[in-house]
Amino acid sequence: MTVLREGFAGVGARFHLVGLYTLAALLVRFAETLGVEDPALFPLLLCAYLVFQVVVCGIFGLLFLDATGRHEKPSFGQQAFGLLLPIVWLSLKVAVIVLGLAGAATAAMVAIEGGGRGAEEVWKSVSFWGAPAFGLAGQILTLYSLPLSIRSRIDGKWRTSIRDGCRMFRLHPLESVWMVLVLLAMTIL
Repeated sequence: MTVLREGFAGVGARFHLVGLYTLAALLVRFAETLGVEDPALFPLLLCAYLVFQVVVCGIFGLLFLDATGRHEKPSFGQQAFGLLLPIVWLSLKVAVIVLGLAGAATAAMVAIEGGGRGAEEVWKSVSFWGAPAFGLAGQILTLYSLPLSIRSRIDGKWRTSIRDGCRMFRLHPLESVWMVLVLLAMTIL
């Protein structure tokens, strides 16, 4: 709970970044709407996602430095571009794990049903009904591995952030329950 409290204090000190995040998120929404209507605008959508990721990485970096009480204060741009590749790489690894869980659930459903429906139809069903659970699994993995990934980038040391995050989850069971309950409440809402 201490980390959560210090993280909220860091957000309070950097509340102006909420506006920047909101603008970047709106840019993505506008680009998605335009990209769906006109496929020729797909490059605009890619640029919007890139801008959004850069903004998110900069915010994560600054909040991490505030929450940990570090005295060095790199600029927003240094944090954003320095963390872009590690955070995107971490996001891809988390997505592969979650898609692997969804694939395993689909294979189990096909085996249980005995081939009554096609695998593609079962995949659609599992991805629809299991989306909240798979999303929660991805959020839990990200919650525990993202700060470690940021720390390894700032410290200049390589680390297995997902494995270390799972280890942290097991080593601090009381705090982990509270953090998972917060994520579960966000998923339900």
